Amino acid sequence: MTQPTAFSNVLVVGGTHGNELTGVYLVKHWQKQPKLVERSSFKTHLCLGNTKAVEKCVRYIDKDLNRERFDRFEKDTKECTHYETKRKQELISWMALEQVDFVIDLHNTTSNMGVTLILRSIESILLLHLVGEVQEKMPFPVHILVLPDRPKKSFSGDSATGGWSLYTEFSIGIEVGPISHGTLKGETIQKQEKVLQAFLDSVEKHNATKTYPKRSIQVFKWVEAVHYPLDELEEVTAFVHPALDSQDWEPLRPGSPMLMTFEGDTVYYQGKEIVYPVFINEAAYFDVKKNIAFAMTRKMSIDLPELDKTT
Repeated sequence: MTQPTAFSNVLVVGGTHGNELTGVYLVKHWQKQPKLVERSSFKTHLCLGNTKAVEKCVRYIDKDLNRERFDRFEKDTKECTHYETKRKQELISWMALEQVDFVIDLHNTTSNMGVTLILRSIESILLLHLVGEVQEKMPFPVHILVLPDRPKKSFSGDSATGGWSLYTEFSIGIEVGPISHGTLKGETIQKQEKVLQAFLDSVEKHNATKTYPKRSIQVFKWVEAVHYPLDELEEVTAFVHPALDSQDWEPLRPGSPMLMTFEGDTVYYQGKEIVYPVFINEAAYFDVKKNIAFAMTRKMSIDLPELDKTT
């Protein structure tokens, strides 16, 4: 895979989901004071993703913008009946005009996940080096989550084929929680801004650096989603077990409590390997379409070789 020797146009997006307000208000703040995110070797672009959803403080209007195919421009206007599809078209045209080559997407979660850096894949050694460098800089825990391979189901319940990472492989999501959707929280704002500034600094450093030293990083690879059981009326019949609730990134061992029915019966994890739950009790996934209690991940270490940009 060819590694760019320099990035020229970095896009910072808030409000891909309109009720995740940390990114929304940070982007608005930086739009008023753009020097805070300026760097000498590239241009920083600021954008609110789903503008109508931001206005209404909802996740989306018609469909999830983060599940739209950003690698595909719909030439047939009949395909653009949903607001988010139309908005995607506008964003693709604008990004092409501005020659965006790196995207940083700001998100919130109601789950107790702290700071999470979300990647589409582990194919880009350069992106893994950048993520590892940012992780090393932070004074607080930062986890790296790798989304499922296409075309498996993603944690949204939709096929894992959408989002900004389809426009450019150099795309990263910064997810910070726990925070209720539609609210602001000081600690969340400070952490997201600190991580974002670190990424901008790392891109600036990349543009001036020829090599990356060897490093080892730990990532959590998506395995599968765990769904709430439903009755014949499609009503949820169980909830996340109290022993598991808020235990994101902690090991879930075979035979451990996983869910509990309203009758008080415990549902145990029947898998054969230790997994690491994330997005536990995420509010955005608690509906009939997604119906997700949490996602299972597998912890793995990746040894990154020394990288020379010139080769």
